[in-house]
Order: sequence, then structure tokens, then C-alpha cells
Amino acid sequence: MIRTARKIHRVTGYLVFIQVILWIAGGVVFSLVPFDALVKGGAVTSPPANPVFPANWMAATDGSLSNLGNISAITSHNSSQGLLLEVQGETGTHWLRLADGSPIETPSAADITDYAASIYTGPGEHLTTRRLQEPDATVLGLVKELYGRTDVWQVSYADGAGTRLYFDGPTGRYLTVRNDYWVVFDALWRLHIMDYSEGEDFNNWFLRLFSLLAIVFALSGAVLSISALRRAIR
Repeated sequence: MIRTARKIHRVTGYLVFIQVILWIAGGVVFSLVPFDALVKGGAVTSPPANPVFPANWMAATDGSLSNLGNISAITSHNSSQGLLLEVQGETGTHWLRLADGSPIETPSAADITDYAASIYTGPGEHLTTRRLQEPDATVLGLVKELYGRTDVWQVSYADGAGTRLYFDGPTGRYLTVRNDYWVVFDALWRLHIMDYSEGEDFNNWFLRLFSLLAIVFALSGAVLSISALRRAIR
């Protein structure tokens, strides 16, 4: 029995060693790193609050809205162009300036930079403002900062975390903040749950298989430890 346990322990050890190290490393990072303040950039950003409709908004936009036919939904958004209306009409989605009901224009890099400055509260200086079809993949392509979203503005700052603010390309709406800590955290998370695509599936077959192997590794190790303890007592 001991010989079998030793063989099982050795084989499973070869199979699960790297993944067990990743599980441990991920657990340490998840428990020690301040998630909201550091990973999610809460310490250096003040995102715009949900906008409210001004009292006279209907009067300002009535002429524009009447041209869109039957309207199923209207939502307001903050943006680099001021308050915007997202209108779901018969012919699709329309974007209008809430101030006067006029159609929106594509924001310029200067517009995005100024808007980002009102959100970023950290100590870093502005580095670049770029319009990207897709944010750069990082960590061997494992992490995608916006999960495949395309056509965004990226505003980067020279701080210790490498903070990057993202905005919607056509409208200038604020989307989210990313930094180097987020990249490492997300990579470790994907490695931790062994979902290398979306990073959300806790029930994938990789995780199930390696969890079972880890249990076998632990149990065989327990058998060997008990056997060694008995020999020592004798």
C-alpha cells in the first residue's frame, strides 16, 4: 500500500505541481492586494455619477425626438460632449445631445483628454490619448483589458500603476479604468480558475480534473505522512 501511495503521490505531484503553485500565488494576491482602491483604480479615479434629466429636457429635444417615430426607451449618459440621450427608436439607436437635441459628433483627442482630466485624480502626468480598435492584449495574450470591446479611446497616465482610462470611441462615454495591477490580477484569476478565455467559468473541465488530482495528491501524501509517523513512533 505504501509503495502504491508513494507512486501515486509522485505521479500526481508532477501533474499538479505548477497549478498548485498558481492556486497558492493567486490566493495570496487576492487576499493581500486592495481590490477596489488599487486593482479597480478607485484611489485615482472619480467616475462621473449617473446623470439625471434636467427639468426642461423635453422642450430642448422635442423636435428631434418627434422625427424618430415610436420610441421604446431613452437613457441619459455623461460624456466628453456633455449629457447625451441614447434613444431607441423604430430605426435603431440614435444619440443626441441633451442640451439641444442635435446629433452627436465624434469626439476629438483633445475632448477626450480634457474629459479624462475631470475623472483622473491621481498624481501622474498625462502621457497619451489614442483611439484604438481594440486595447492591447497583455500577458501573452491571456488578458484583454476590455474583453474584446472595440473602438475605444485610451488615455494613459504616468503613475506607478500605469493607469489607463477608457472611453467609447464614437460618443466619448467613460467606460472603465485599467492599470498594471488589474492586468496581473486578471491573469492570476484566469490561471486560478483555469478558464483561459472569458475568466468566468468555475465549472470547466480543466479545473475539475486538476482539483481531483490535487485531492489524490493530498490523500496519498497523508498516507505517506501517517506511515512515516508510525515508523518514527516505533
